[in-house]
Amino acid sequence: MRHAQTDYNKKNLWMGLLDLPLNQEGGFQASLAANSLSGTRISRIYTSPLKRAVQTALQIQKLQTPPPPIEILDGLRERDFGPFEGTKKTPDSRIKLENSTNVESKRLLCERTRKTMERIESTMELSAPDESVLIVSHSNIFRTIREDLKYLTFPKKQSIRNAEYIKLIKPSH
Repeated sequence: MRHAQTDYNKKNLWMGLLDLPLNQEGGFQASLAANSLSGTRISRIYTSPLKRAVQTALQIQKLQTPPPPIEILDGLRERDFGPFEGTKKTPDSRIKLENSTNVESKRLLCERTRKTMERIESTMELSAPDESVLIVSHSNIFRTIREDLKYLTFPKKQSIRNAEYIKLIKPSH
């Protein structure tokens, strides 16, 4: 699941590691997602340490019976966009961002995401087959899981909107 909306999402600004809370719309989105997921047994919630993800995770937790534990994993934090954080997303800024040495590299992002997913998967092996875990994170983490780690999604998605959740299917090697 991607965290619900912040003011920076609404304004189309790079957020990265800026620790911004959900805005009013984001609170509403998180509440709707929590209602929608209330019939799904979630045994554990893993979340990024950033406020927007933690606030989303807490909304989901409130409507679960029993409330699952929340584990904050630093490896689920958003990509560090360095000097681009707080600036407008444009086609030109995307190119500059990808060519900047002051931004977390895709290689490092992929490596930390891979290690984090391995950790989550190792705990899932101990879970009952009918249980689900929820990961609350960010668009770049989702993109890395899908594109670089080759997970399948259901429904099939290229990108994920605020407060949207999908099922991840581990690739078979």
